[in-house]
Amino acid sequence: MQKLIEKHEPPKNLIEVGELEEIPELSAEDQEEDREWIEDLEQRKNKLKDLASQDNQQKEIVVEQKEKVTASKVALKKEVDQILKNRAQKKAEEIFEKQIAGKVKKDSK
Repeated sequence: MQKLIEKHEPPKNLIEVGELEEIPELSAEDQEEDREWIEDLEQRKNKLKDLASQDNQQKEIVVEQKEKVTASKVALKKEVDQILKNRAQKKAEEIFEKQIAGKVKKDSK
């Protein structure tokens, strides 16, 4: 029991509280520099938010314009198809008139 109560020596690598270095206060100049850095960082963050917002607005406009262009292309294709169909019909009628109806008239005279 005597051995357990024996006083032990403190470890050799023990640091005394008095030996710890005190963290110095920042000088006014350092505080001003830190404040400038923080302000600059905040300005950059705000600028990035603004740019992101503008980018999103532009993307929305592009999507709207793309939808309009797509709708216009579809409408134009329908009109062109109708015009081509009408031309083909007219040409077919002309060919019929010249070749078949013309022969029928000659033959009936």
